[in-house]
Amino acid sequence: MSSVSGIEGSSDAIYELSKAAVLGLTKSCAMNFSPYIRVNAVAHKMVSTPMMLKIKFVKY
Repeated sequence: MSSVSGIEGSSDAIYELSKAAVLGLTKSCAMNFSPYIRVNAVAHKMVSTPMMLKIKFVKY
């Protein structure tokens, strides 16, 4: 399970790093195991929860 933060970036470097690593591993496994095994990752976007009120959003 990855996140859009692994693609877009976020203010939490550790979280972003781990999600980007999942995406990189997914892509590598997909190339190595195709066409016999399909490898995918789910990259969710932000979900409105009380925790989201504490996150500082940065606009570029």
